[in-house]
Amino acid sequence: MADKRKVLLQFDTDQHASSFDSLVAIDAGADVILPYANVGLEQIVDLIHGAMFTRGLDDLCRTAAFFGGSNYELSEKLYQRSLGAFFGPVRVSLMLDPNGANTTAVAAIRAVETHTSLDGKQVAILGGTGPVGTRLASLASKLGAQVRLFSRNKQRADEAIGRLPDFARRELIQGVLLPNEANRATVLNESDILIAAGGAGVQFFPENWLSEATGLKIAVDLNAVPPAGLPSIEPHDTGVLRGQGTVCFGPLGVGGLKMKIHKGCLRALFEANHRHLATLEIYELAQHYG
Repeated sequence: MADKRKVLLQFDTDQHASSFDSLVAIDAGADVILPYANVGLEQIVDLIHGAMFTRGLDDLCRTAAFFGGSNYELSEKLYQRSLGAFFGPVRVSLMLDPNGANTTAVAAIRAVETHTSLDGKQVAILGGTGPVGTRLASLASKLGAQVRLFSRNKQRADEAIGRLPDFARRELIQGVLLPNEANRATVLNESDILIAAGGAGVQFFPENWLSEATGLKIAVDLNAVPPAGLPSIEPHDTGVLRGQGTVCFGPLGVGGLKMKIHKGCLRALFEANHRHLATLEIYELAQHYG
């Protein structure tokens, strides 16, 4: 008799596989988690083949793999190499979400879309060269937004744009230096949407910044670790009007939607054996989850 348990192989690039990712997978309905830490490119094909060949075709939908960890570039390479290990119908479903970068970016975009379409909007992304920022830029441009990717280093911003996935519309994305006190108000009021995606402890603006944002429609802060990236936005804000009428989303407000999307995508892995979920595919599935 076939084993009907849903088994998730959790591939992590770090010394220890993420307890967060394991617990979310259990809450999403996985029966068994097989965590692997310090996974490298030389090991991944054998691990994937082990997942492919232990169950018959009719049961492969109950085996899936999740790619996480803090080494974003390696995690993506592991995911791509796994795709190349498949042949014909012999495959398992995969999800790529290193340190939650894909689900966080998708949740931020979906939060914005509860209030406006991104098509034709001016979007400013602070801390834009990191894993969440680049995914935000890719999705926003795909949806028709004009994107400015802000960084402390213009060359770094340009290099990040060059590494974006094929679905990103690079012609709509510009790398620029972070605004300073002299041009902050101009930047704010030339933007329809502002998203702060910097690392923990990076504060982009002073406490009174919202008073300068007379034309800004939506602001999103994704930094849950104090100090806030955008002071005056509260962590639990979910579409709260602040300042001069800016709709604000805080990290915990976005985080609730991120968790809903994360769990929904994990459940989707076990609905078929051919789902391959990276940034764009997670966004497309997220239409059903929030």
